[in-house]
Amino acid sequence: MKKKKLLKALELADEKYVAEADPEKHFKGARLKNKIADPKKRIRKLSLLAACLAVAVVAVNLALFIPYSTTPPDVSRYADSEYYGIIQKLNNITFKAPAYKNNFELLMNSIPRFVKEQAGDAAPGDAPQSPGMSNSAEGVFDVNYKGENGVYEETTDNQVSGVTEADRIKRSDKYIYYLCDDALYVYSIEGEDSKLSGSYYIYNDEGYYNEWEFYLSKDCKTVTIVAPCFDKTLKTAKVLLISLDVTDPANITEKGSVSVTGGHISTRIVDGKLLLMTNFRVLLTDGKPDFDNEFSFLPAIDKGNGFEVIPVDDIITPETLSSARYTVVCKLDEATLTFEDATALLSYSEEVYVSKDKIFATHGYSDKAIVDEGKSEITKKMTDISAISYGDAEMKYLGTATVEGYVKDQYSLDEYEGMLRVVTTTDGTLQWTTAEPNEFGIVSAEATGTSANLYCISLEDYEIISSVVGFAPQGETVKSVRFDGTDAYVCTAIERKDPVFFFDLSDVNNITYKETGTIEGFSTSLVNFGNGYLLGIGTGSLWGSLKLEIYEESEDGVISVCAYELDNSQYSEDYKSYYINRAEQLVGLGVTTYGNGVYVTDTAAQRYILVRFDGYELHEILNVELHGDNTYKRGVLVGEYMYMFSGSEFRVEKVK
Repeated sequence: MKKKKLLKALELADEKYVAEADPEKHFKGARLKNKIADPKKRIRKLSLLAACLAVAVVAVNLALFIPYSTTPPDVSRYADSEYYGIIQKLNNITFKAPAYKNNFELLMNSIPRFVKEQAGDAAPGDAPQSPGMSNSAEGVFDVNYKGENGVYEETTDNQVSGVTEADRIKRSDKYIYYLCDDALYVYSIEGEDSKLSGSYYIYNDEGYYNEWEFYLSKDCKTVTIVAPCFDKTLKTAKVLLISLDVTDPANITEKGSVSVTGGHISTRIVDGKLLLMTNFRVLLTDGKPDFDNEFSFLPAIDKGNGFEVIPVDDIITPETLSSARYTVVCKLDEATLTFEDATALLSYSEEVYVSKDKIFATHGYSDKAIVDEGKSEITKKMTDISAISYGDAEMKYLGTATVEGYVKDQYSLDEYEGMLRVVTTTDGTLQWTTAEPNEFGIVSAEATGTSANLYCISLEDYEIISSVVGFAPQGETVKSVRFDGTDAYVCTAIERKDPVFFFDLSDVNNITYKETGTIEGFSTSLVNFGNGYLLGIGTGSLWGSLKLEIYEESEDGVISVCAYELDNSQYSEDYKSYYINRAEQLVGLGVTTYGNGVYVTDTAAQRYILVRFDGYELHEILNVELHGDNTYKRGVLVGEYMYMFSGSEFRVEKVK
């Protein structure tokens, strides 16, 4: 009985005192008591945990194994937009099908790459692409004119007579104008007494100064700066045209400016009309265009009242797009920079050639054909060439020609007597499969070989009239082209050996050609040097050398008359950086020499040379120090004096 009473007393004991006496033991006991006392609560917790695990498993499976979308996003909500057709095409061309089926496949392929990177053994091309990247800005014989401010003298060797190209140097009979980065300098023409007559700094808070060029008006009163730069508001590249009044070189003032979105391709001035050609790249966010913002996928023009996108009726679209960018052509009045007309070619972005009344823009792409009963696939480089007339009040689309191969530069095209002549480099690849393909389903792929084609195209229906296909040795590519009336000159090369071809195009139904045979080196520029001679400017028998070579036609082919070589030298391949004087048979250019203890950075290595052809040999008649980048060096002979400019120096030397 006493034992029962004692137990009962203990049951009535205050829990508080028990806890105070031994807190750790108390709480352990309480938890144990609760577990024993409420088994249903334990079951509920286990059930909840199992449900959470099941949800997690489902989520992981959904995240890992749901297939990626293989179709472009739906853009039907823009169906009411006048640009809907363009939106659909851009949506398709910018959509990139995923490389993997789902996240699980992506993960499994990423693990080996991660291990390589951690081991410091990543192979070229293995670096992963960062998500959410947006495209960023990409990134010359006119009749002289007697005016009040002097007589205009053309200094740029323009490709087409009467079609003036912008340059870093222009002149009158009184002054030489030189554009150095973002500043215009005006020097008097007074031989050794020449001096700086005035200068003007063009402010631009974010510009690509090394690409700036300019024009001098025929009355020598206005300079028009062509200034590629970046628009911070629209977050895209643009070309800014700035008009300067240079009537008084000591007091140059700004007259006005206009802008067009896109990167700079080229400009021309013809009969007082300024043609501006830009390359507008569609801006991408997370790999997709923002079709809610027209400025992100349509080129725009600022005529002085803010940017406005180009009307849909002024946009030309090819059937097949190869890129999400445009070539934009604007026509302005040179004197006032007033816009007269504009047009844009979607998916065009490469070379532009301008004749006296037409603009030819190129559009390169790859054409695939399935052959051998579906077992093989041939891919060829192709080029569409579209023509736009600009002589009338409104620019008009004229037609498109298609040729095999790709076009190197503007000198590879030429309009002559109702025809367009073009030289291309052909390039193709053959892929085939067998019964035992590799993990990608392809056993092998091989290049079918490069060569060169020449085409003559009718400008009435844009069909090919005649052609010379594969005239270059297999494996060679076009290095330089020059058309001259019924003649055409083409240099092709593989490494440092080339033939130069001479084409007689007087009868397009019976085109004939001769060649030099293999010559050491190759020409990056071919120049009709007058008097029946052809000048080649390029690389010699060794990489890192300069070679000037004179060619002439013989009964059996094209022969080398003479050559001037400068070993261990660098030179600019920009044709505008050369001084070409056919009357005096002179060629001038900047060079940088190195070797024999002289380094490229040494000032003594930076030179300007002037070479003269006397009918038999090429003679160096001037070789002086001129510091700066060879691309920006310019020279011009006036009387007995050679005036030379670079990005950091002006020099005058008397030439004997």
